[in-house]
Amino acid sequence: MLARYRRAYPHVRICLTNHSASHGLAAVQNGLADFAILAEGASVPDSLTAQKIDEIQEIPICGSAFLELTEEPVSLKRLADYPIISLTEGTSSHDFYAELFLRHGLSFSPDVEVETTAQVPPVVQSDLGVGFVPREMLYGTPEASGIYPIMLEEPIPARSVFLFQRKTQPLSIAAKKLRQMLLEDAPQESGK
Repeated sequence: MLARYRRAYPHVRICLTNHSASHGLAAVQNGLADFAILAEGASVPDSLTAQKIDEIQEIPICGSAFLELTEEPVSLKRLADYPIISLTEGTSSHDFYAELFLRHGLSFSPDVEVETTAQVPPVVQSDLGVGFVPREMLYGTPEASGIYPIMLEEPIPARSVFLFQRKTQPLSIAAKKLRQMLLEDAPQESGK
C-alpha cells in the first residue's frame, strides 16, 4: 500500500517510525505524528480516535537451537518450557500473551524482553529463545533467514490493527490521502 501511495504522490515526504504503542500514541497526541498504526490492546487516550484497518496473525518463531519445535505442531504448554522472548511489560503485546498463557493455565515470564516487534527476529536468530511475530514479518526460507516458524496445535487468536489519530486536529492533505488508502484496503466486516 505504501508503494501505491508513493507512486500516486511521489513528492510527499514519508517518515515511518517504530515505537512501542505508548510512544506511538504519545507522538500522535502531541502532534509529532499524523497517526499511529497499532495492534489492539493499547490504552487509547480520550483525545484520539481508533479505526480498525486490519487483522494480524502472529506465530511463534525460533532459531536453529530449537529446531525440535518445528518438527510437529506443539502445544503452548510445551512452548512455555522454552525461553520466551516478548515485548516489555506494560505493552499491549505483553498483556496479550500474558492473558493467552493464563487462559491455558500457564505462567508468562519472558526470559528476554524487547521494546518493539522488529527486535524479536534478531534476538530469535541469536538463539536466545522463542518469540512471536506477525506472519507477514517472515521473509525468505528459514534456512536462509535463520528464523523458523513453529506450528501450534491451537493457533494464536488474530489481533485487530487500528489507525489512531487526533480528534481535534485535521490531517494534512497528504495524510488524509494515506489514511483514505489505509481504510480502503481494510478488510470489510462481514454483514456490512
